[in-house]
Amino acid sequence: MIKAYCMISVKPGQEDAVVTRLKKDGRVKSADVVYGEYDVVTKINAKDMKDLQNFLTGKIRKIKSIEKTSTMISMK
Repeated sequence: MIKAYCMISVKPGQEDAVVTRLKKDGRVKSADVVYGEYDVVTKINAKDMKDLQNFLTGKIRKIKSIEKTSTMISMK
């Protein structure tokens, strides 16, 4: 199991819509609107690195209102 945190910048006013959409995927364990450089922080559990990669590139980055992401993979 791979645990990762993905920080997401979205277009203004789209924070809640992005969180709602992300929470529909079982890999997203939490998604919260935050203040600061990023607008949304998610905790993701993926079965392996390939699953994480497919989720990030095939799902998250395909959402049109997402402008930028930064992902950190947990060591433990």
